[in-house]
Amino acid sequence: ALHGPRGPLDVHTEPGALPPVLLLAAERDAATPYKGAVELQHRLPGSSLVTENGAGTHGVAFNDNACVSRYAEAYLLQGKIPAHRVYCAPRAEPVPGQKAIRAQLARPGK
Repeated sequence: ALHGPRGPLDVHTEPGALPPVLLLAAERDAATPYKGAVELQHRLPGSSLVTENGAGTHGVAFNDNACVSRYAEAYLLQGKIPAHRVYCAPRAEPVPGQKAIRAQLARPGK
């Protein structure tokens, strides 16, 4: 069930009552668990869910995942939604300190 600050939320819509809704979710997002995205899609008839498979980052659109961003752009610019559920490969996980290590290696005399 969905929960708000005052307890469970009861969300019901009739088919056609809302414009098509695009949902974006990462499978391992700790801030917004994936099962909540699946439940919300169930409660919003005609919605589409774009899943970043195996990813654990929050905020999946307009980052380093061109697949997810392509669906978000098509929705925002043209009102297009993909099939009921679509899946994108995960973006690369960040590696702490990698930029600093590369800078050190690129310095002359090292």
